[in-house]
Amino acid sequence: MLYPHVPRQRCWVHKLRNVTCYLPRRYQTDCLREAKRIYLAVSYRQAVQRYKVWCRRWRGKVPKAVQCLEKDIEDMLVFLKEDKKLWVKVRTTNVIERLFKELRKRTRPMSLFANVESYDRILYCLVKKYNTKWEDRRYAIF
Repeated sequence: MLYPHVPRQRCWVHKLRNVTCYLPRRYQTDCLREAKRIYLAVSYRQAVQRYKVWCRRWRGKVPKAVQCLEKDIEDMLVFLKEDKKLWVKVRTTNVIERLFKELRKRTRPMSLFANVESYDRILYCLVKKYNTKWEDRRYAIF
């Protein structure tokens, strides 16, 4: 099983939305455009360099926005240590959120489970189904 060993990847979309909360309107476009350049880097090393440049540029103007990204930057850059084919898919949580939505859609109508094990069996079957489905996707690496 892979799950316990998978490093945590924070979602760039959600994090940049959080950063936006700390930006005055006049800085939003430029600051976010530059922040997006971090995750569009061609390597982990380049992303770290871009991040440092972004911090230096914006720390004096919007320190809380910089702190917001700064506290999670390591978790934000995990995807850059994976195969490049996966970068676009794993830098956000869209795939995971879609799966959770599907799991809720399937389990809510059941509303009552005999015990935790019965719920686990349902989840296991659903996740197994999606793993099989995703094996054939062009971005899967097996």
